[in-house]
Amino acid sequence: MRRGIVWMDVVTAVTIVGLLLGLASVMRGERLAGSPLGIGGDTLVLAGRRLRLKGFDAPEIQQSCGPPAALHRCGEEAKAGLRALIAGRPVSCVIGGRDR
Repeated sequence: MRRGIVWMDVVTAVTIVGLLLGLASVMRGERLAGSPLGIGGDTLVLAGRRLRLKGFDAPEIQQSCGPPAALHRCGEEAKAGLRALIAGRPVSCVIGGRDR
C-alpha cells in the first residue's frame, strides 16, 4: 500500500510542476474558466473542450509502469493525481495552440 501512496505523491508533484511550467510559458490566447474534469494525467475537459496541458508528459491512460513483478496502472494514477489537484476547483486556462 505504501508504494501506491509514494507513487501518487510523485505523480501529484509532477502534475503541479507541469502546471506551473505550462502556465508560465503560455503566451496570449483564448481564456477559458470553470470547473474542469481530469480525463488523463495531462488532459482535462473545460467548458466542453478537451485540453492538453502544455509542458506535461504524463503516462497514457492505459499505460502500466514498473518491473513485470510489480506492474501498476500509472496512467490511471496520473489521472487520479490531476483530478486530486483540481478536485472540482475552478481553474482558468489560456489556449496557447494546438497539440501535434
